[in-house]
Amino acid sequence: MIQYSKSRGRFVIEIHLEADGLKDNMKFWSIKNFLIPYTELIKMVIQDHNPRLLSNEMEKVINFGYSKIEINCLSAFLEGDCNESLFSTNIGLENLTNYHLLLAANTEEEIIKCLDCFQNKKVIPQYDDILWQIIKNKATFKTEFATPAGHYMEASFTKSRSEKIKKILNSKLDSSSREENVLGILTGINLKAKANHRFSLLSSIDQCPYQGIIDSALDKSIPELVLNFRGKEYNCRLQVTHTPASKLQDENYEYILMDISEV
Repeated sequence: MIQYSKSRGRFVIEIHLEADGLKDNMKFWSIKNFLIPYTELIKMVIQDHNPRLLSNEMEKVINFGYSKIEINCLSAFLEGDCNESLFSTNIGLENLTNYHLLLAANTEEEIIKCLDCFQNKKVIPQYDDILWQIIKNKATFKTEFATPAGHYMEASFTKSRSEKIKKILNSKLDSSSREENVLGILTGINLKAKANHRFSLLSSIDQCPYQGIIDSALDKSIPELVLNFRGKEYNCRLQVTHTPASKLQDENYEYILMDISEV
């Protein structure tokens, strides 16, 4: 991995997932429920504490993407340029290092210590969802990380190890309610609902949609605001409630719009 990274002059992350049904051909669930979410998690990690990359143009800035995908299992290389946007202040390298330390952590103390390094707490439910996919599909997962400078880390997961770590996340780190600031474009406000008035929002950074209710305190002032639905960006403070996936229920997010202001 280090030799390959040096020859490419780029950081490299290998993803290797094995599960029943993947031996003959790649299955759609492995792309939709694992490869894409895992890639988004890596992007989230790289962007953490890194305002120069808080953009949906990150792929272009560091030329981030896949260089290899195999179809007899789910195996892929994720690569990115080691340019100053990623490594000038070592933010990107530190983030990726902390992330792979998190993957290797087994105890509650180690996991909390690693998670505390991340400003964006969405890393927790994203990591939890990856674990759930391993458990649900009785899969094994291995990942390796290398840079041209010689950094190398690896981690592997079985169903039993994933269950152990997920139990720690759900019982000790369940941030059932947290606040999150989202920069985005309003796509809808519904003030006709009999119960709670609702909003819909599209993030300007990662194109992620948000839908939920409007807080009662803000609800009173909404009619007085001149809201623009034609591309105007707003800074929205959301209260986020996350329910992890389990055998009894699917993963779920609930959003409450607490405040909104023009950018």
